[in-house]
Amino acid sequence: MIERLFKSPVFWTGLVTLLRTGGFFLVLPLVLRKIPSEELGMWYVFLGIAQFSGIVELGFAPNISRFASYFMGGALSPRSIGIDHATEENIGPNLAGLKGLAEMSMNLYPKLGASMGFIMTFGGGFWLYHKFGTAFWSWHVAPAFFLFAAGMTLNMYGYFWMNMLFGVDRVRQGQQIFALGLVLNYLFCVTGLLLGAGLYALAMGQIALALVPRWIAQRIVRRDFLQVSPASQKIAWRDLWPMTWRSGLCTFGSYLSLPAMTLLCAQLTGLADTARFGLSLQLALMLHALSATWMSVLWPRLGSMRARRQFSEMKKLIINRLTLSLGTYFFGAVAAWLLAPEALHLFRSKTDFLPAIPLAALLIVVGVDLIVGLFSAILLTGNRVPQLGAALLNGFLTLMFALIFSRFWGILGIVVAPACAQLSFNLWNTAWLCWRDLHPENS
Repeated sequence: MIERLFKSPVFWTGLVTLLRTGGFFLVLPLVLRKIPSEELGMWYVFLGIAQFSGIVELGFAPNISRFASYFMGGALSPRSIGIDHATEENIGPNLAGLKGLAEMSMNLYPKLGASMGFIMTFGGGFWLYHKFGTAFWSWHVAPAFFLFAAGMTLNMYGYFWMNMLFGVDRVRQGQQIFALGLVLNYLFCVTGLLLGAGLYALAMGQIALALVPRWIAQRIVRRDFLQVSPASQKIAWRDLWPMTWRSGLCTFGSYLSLPAMTLLCAQLTGLADTARFGLSLQLALMLHALSATWMSVLWPRLGSMRARRQFSEMKKLIINRLTLSLGTYFFGAVAAWLLAPEALHLFRSKTDFLPAIPLAALLIVVGVDLIVGLFSAILLTGNRVPQLGAALLNGFLTLMFALIFSRFWGILGIVVAPACAQLSFNLWNTAWLCWRDLHPENS
């Protein structure tokens, strides 16, 4: 029983999420005592800029992961839209296709990394200086941002390796090496904060978390899959591009729907409010990640099942895991709303969570985002993005609602804007598209 547990991808994915959550709350008291609220608000702005700059990647990595799962399911070649299904004569893994996919990625990602570095360093640095002036342009803030930007740029050069490891269904191994990255992250953060490094400590922790797992994933994929295949099937980035620009725009819509709210909060309110919002959002997103664990370990398997047209088995698996994901989030959100603010007071923190009503609203907003995100991810396993238009509309509606509501309700208006946009159309549309996709006989 114990041996089976340790071999379970769900166990390791859940353990990593708990490690992220537990480590976050272990390091959090030190962060909140060592870093003033305005500087912590600046750190959340740094993270928002990194997310925005990462849009230059356009969604190639999830597509690479998905194509890897199709090749492992026996797909003969990449199809720009849809899946080149396995035949009865060839149901084994297509390792030559997998090798070609890796070679294409190794040529593409240095270019994406250079683009991200330029946008984050020059664009992000200019905006920070223009918006915050001397609060940013000081020795303990600006160099920490440029160090962070350099690390995230280097990370982009090998960003696809973890996705490829995931795509070949090495979920357990991927989570184990990510756990190592988390431990290194916490070590850098704690050591640096105790030495008085401030934002530099947080930057170094994020760099370690980004680079170390990617380097180990590269070694595993090369050793176990690429080096055992003498042949290589020619894969061009153009084979992935039609799906990539669609999924990239969909990701951009999702970014505008929730992560962009941190930057909007920094633009419309002060850094202290941004710190409270960012801290609360981080709590909700960790709960989001923990709840999605039940589904996230399935994506490679669902891709292989689609390649084999196993729709009946897919539906049973998805319904079971969706129930577990939503149940986990509901009970976790109730516990977080009741206990997290009280626990924070014990730390004598310089930064609090949002007040009770905005915090409850934020937890509901992230819960709605979890539902939409899971439905959207199920659709993407079919190498199609029928929800693209709705996702973009939802992102722009969120920005519009946030700008309007914040004038009347302040930070609460920013909090509720994403849910209002989702409930107006995107949630219902994505759920219907997902149902139709899993019942092709009715479409």
